[in-house]
Amino acid sequence: MEYAATLNNLGVAYRTLADAENKVHNCKRAIDSYKKALLIYTFKDFPIQYASTQNNIGSAYGTLAEEENKVENCKKAIKAYQEALKVRTIHEMPVQFAATQNNLGVAYRTLSEEEDKARNCLMAIKSYEGSLVVYSLEKFPIQYATTQNNIAGAYSTLAEVEERKKNCDLAIQCYRESQKVFSIDRYAEIYEMIDDSINYLSNFREKEKA
Repeated sequence: MEYAATLNNLGVAYRTLADAENKVHNCKRAIDSYKKALLIYTFKDFPIQYASTQNNIGSAYGTLAEEENKVENCKKAIKAYQEALKVRTIHEMPVQFAATQNNLGVAYRTLSEEEDKARNCLMAIKSYEGSLVVYSLEKFPIQYATTQNNIAGAYSTLAEVEERKKNCDLAIQCYRESQKVFSIDRYAEIYEMIDDSINYLSNFREKEKA
């Protein structure tokens, strides 16, 4: 158990280092460490640790996808997050469930940039909305607003390929919802960025589809 815990910690260290230097190399070292931990942290014997490590693997693959093999690494991230959700259920681990659902949404949204845009955007939206069951405006305002932004981004991408007006309107609705938290008096810079996105979508909505 101590060996597995240290391997997981080693993975976290490599993943953190990847943000500063040698992203590809350090992400791969992180993934290797996490996978070695899973030899001990099995689903049957250590479900909580198994889920946490799978979530970490998903995060590392998501970062790796920024640099190489985007489709392949996004799909590996999605698989890892889905494994984590076998344990991180909304009833047993609601906060962890919401975090992993959000991560899953990010992976689907990134995948939509490369293939099957409509389907993967819809999967991203479904995942994000799953996290909102936990991330309520009252209890988790920052997470709520961030997730609403994520949903808006997915609807914006979806509007590029189908039902432009409808999806632009849904995106704008989500952006305005996020401004309930990211208000101009408390988060002026974020508020203005969201306003720019709303203005862009308002114009895009009215354009003739090419």
